[in-house]
Amino acid sequence: MGIVMLFLSGLAFIEIVGYIYHRWIEHGEIMKFIKRNAVLDKILHLHWTHHAKNYPPENLRPDNPYVTDDNLSWYLPGAVITVAVFLTAPLVYALPFASGAWTYGLLIDRLHARFHLKNHFLADKRFFLYLQKIHDIHHMDQTKNFTIVVPALDILFDTYLDEYPAPYAAARA
Repeated sequence: MGIVMLFLSGLAFIEIVGYIYHRWIEHGEIMKFIKRNAVLDKILHLHWTHHAKNYPPENLRPDNPYVTDDNLSWYLPGAVITVAVFLTAPLVYALPFASGAWTYGLLIDRLHARFHLKNHFLADKRFFLYLQKIHDIHHMDQTKNFTIVVPALDILFDTYLDEYPAPYAAARA
């Protein structure tokens, strides 16, 4: 497999893992199958804080700077996966794969931060506004739109929603 394909595989891997992690861990769907524990409770609390306290549906872009307290729950699995990749794959494969994964992960992190800011260089870009809208919808209906950049998995698993939920639709019109 070529370097470019390994790099792109890292991107795809993060998109898949990100969807699973966001839906099943951060939104607690895994609790249908396992017992709650301190680690899961901490992750759930951090993500609840992001949704309910820092960026509730009625104030998705407050005047204060972006609050990053939720990021640790993403970087820790990223570090564990990176170590696993370097321990199990030859360096020639691990390096481009991990580079793609971390590049995409950091892009997602920066885009997500911009979703909650008012004025920045992407604020008037059509594709960004589309991504911001589906992310806003996720804050309004936390059973939908778990991806950040590519909604393919949301479409595949029927968690995609491109219209504002009824209680919020009138305010957005």
